[in-house]
Amino acid sequence: MLAAERIARALRDHPAPVRVLVPHYAMSGGTLIALAADAIVMTDGGRRQREAS
Repeated sequence: MLAAERIARALRDHPAPVRVLVPHYAMSGGTLIALAADAIVMTDGGRRQREAS
């Protein structure tokens, strides 16, 4: 199991609401962790990385 997956499961199972802050990029494990939260807050410069097409 990947470390990001373990963190995401811990966040998902946490009883309190969980918000994550994405100040710049959410890539790979960071995206997985962010998606496990109840809310995602992104700064003006925050963005997710797109897969190359």
